[in-house]
Amino acid sequence: MVVLGRIDWYRTRALAGHVMSVQIGWSGQTHKTKVRLSSLDTPGVTAPAFRTRLVAIIDLVRMWCLDSFSHAVDRGHQHTDGRSLSIIWLQSCGIDDRVTTAGSDGRPPLDDDDDD
Repeated sequence: MVVLGRIDWYRTRALAGHVMSVQIGWSGQTHKTKVRLSSLDTPGVTAPAFRTRLVAIIDLVRMWCLDSFSHAVDRGHQHTDGRSLSIIWLQSCGIDDRVTTAGSDGRPPLDDDDDD
């Protein structure tokens, strides 16, 4: 999967200490999660503690892409000055949709109050 290869590339850059950012947002209109990864060509700049946290976030994004109920699409671009940008859209397919339609008590809408 091209998306996983791109995520792994950003993970390698995070471990090398490149200046990076990860932004994660959700659209209520499209019901998609948008992940924006950006990196500068500056190895060895970030502190080791920051690298560890950044890799943990990137690993979470990778797990979302591997989720069998998700569909991932990405757009990547590398600028001539060494900046890199990737945008990944994750869309739930199936089981996660039940969460958004569940009642206020978290149960599926067709579940009644009896315990049988």
